Amino acid sequence: MNMVTKPPLITSEFCRYLSLSKQEFLSEAGQEGLMMQCGATYIDVEIPLPDFPNELKSENAMIETFQVSNDGSCLPLGTNRELIDAFAPCAKLMATAVLKSLRSFGVEIDGAAYLTASITMCNEINGNAHFDDEQYHASDGVGFVAIIGDRGGSRVARESIPHASINDDGVPVIFDQQSADDFDSGLMLIHEGEPQELLIFPQFGQLHAGPALVSAGLTGFRRLMVMRAKTKTKNTVVSSSVKRKRRRRHA
Repeated sequence: MNMVTKPPLITSEFCRYLSLSKQEFLSEAGQEGLMMQCGATYIDVEIPLPDFPNELKSENAMIETFQVSNDGSCLPLGTNRELIDAFAPCAKLMATAVLKSLRSFGVEIDGAAYLTASITMCNEINGNAHFDDEQYHASDGVGFVAIIGDRGGSRVARESIPHASINDDGVPVIFDQQSADDFDSGLMLIHEGEPQELLIFPQFGQLHAGPALVSAGLTGFRRLMVMRAKTKTKNTVVSSSVKRKRRRRHA
């Protein structure tokens, strides 16, 4: 069996997961104690990552964060003007493409999104499997991660993994360390993106990792952009629509 496959093009079926609540997402595996891993999908858009003069490159990672509005506009939150100016055009392209694509499939963000842009030495990149969000709040949306980088694409699990029983709201979901070990050892089914391919996957409970650049012996720098956002559940989206209709009727 081929353990590593390419992620599919974004579809409404995949985007359905992004509009679930965390409680609903936990039940998708169909078995108590298992968390579904739906893998990743990609958006077919070209996002040119910026070139950097040598004087901007450093042995230490450089990172800046943009706050993303619903229209895709990006407000820089840091102070490194060279890095901000270099990434600002492609950050807006990425944010606009992600929001437009997800919105076309009915996925709405809940509040502002945040986009981090970075340049990091390849030998400093941690390629171990991890979760971006394991905090269980039953009614919260699953959220999403959008990511694009050069020198290798992200890797995302696509087979269910076990977790400990959840007895309360507001606690972390505890996953079996063996799942991360299997991921890192190539014993788990995964999606692996191409360099400079824009991938999307759930933020809650989705096991993923960057490219294994150290083991591949790659040197130099990696440019990366990561956008994260909370998402509205379908119930939230519907209730907002109902409220608007009610206001119109009473106007």
